[in-house]
Order: sequence, then C-alpha cells, then structure tokens
Amino acid sequence: MTARPDSDIAPPIRSLLDLHTHSSASFDSELLPEDLVAAVLAAGLTHVAVTDHDRIDGALRARDVAPDGLTVIVGEEMRTISGDVIGLFLERPIASGMTVAETAAAIMEQRGIVGLPHPFDGRRPSTAVGLTPEALMELSATIDFRGGP
Repeated sequence: MTARPDSDIAPPIRSLLDLHTHSSASFDSELLPEDLVAAVLAAGLTHVAVTDHDRIDGALRARDVAPDGLTVIVGEEMRTISGDVIGLFLERPIASGMTVAETAAAIMEQRGIVGLPHPFDGRRPSTAVGLTPEALMELSATIDFRGGP
C-alpha cells in the first residue's frame, strides 16, 4: 500500500465559535446586532450563536448583516419554569414559561439543538436542580459550564 502524498490531504478546517451571545434585543446587552457581528469578527470567530432572551429578532438581524465567512446561528434563550434553556438553529421564537421538557420538544420540532446555559450558577434559577449529570447530558446537546455574560 502506498501512502498518499501530502498534497492529497486537505488541511484541517479551524472553527472558532461562541454558542451563547446576546445583542441589544436582550435586556443584558447593549450591542446592536451589527456591532455584535463586528466584535465577533474582530475576535476571529467563524461561528456565533445569537441567543437573545425570549426573542430571535436580534439574531435574525445579525444573520442578515454577517459577511461571508461568518456563520450566525439563530438561537434564543427561553425562561422555563425551572431555569433557562437555549435553542439553536431556530426560525421561529419559542414561548417562555414552559417546562424544560416542553421547551426542549419545541426546539426539536424546529430541528434545533437544545442547550443548557449556566446550569450550575447559584445566582439564577437552574435547569440542573435535581438532575444528575447523566440526565443533563440526555436532555441537552450543549452545556455552558462557564456561565458567562
């Protein structure tokens, strides 16, 4: 068997992403969607999920203004009855105030991905209360352990 020459091997693709950001459409950010896109580009990211609280209009705007080379994932951070849940790859907003399971089902109806932001942060209601790490992993594709802004 002959080894392939190096020229036949595609270089690795490097992606840098943030799956939990907010624009000025959320109460906790002052960045206009256009400014968020500029900041993400300046940081060298290739992908960003805009996950405003209980709405997707900021994420849709960011996606509309993003240049080639930056993938904007439309997301939403919904308040459930036991804490926050993130939905990624959404096209329609999802109502807040449901159970975690109902929220996850609504996200998956849109073929989205379920994420758990800051599940162990003691300063806010947590989706992790009473759940084992295994149960959390079954519920969610992504977990934000850092719990940043």
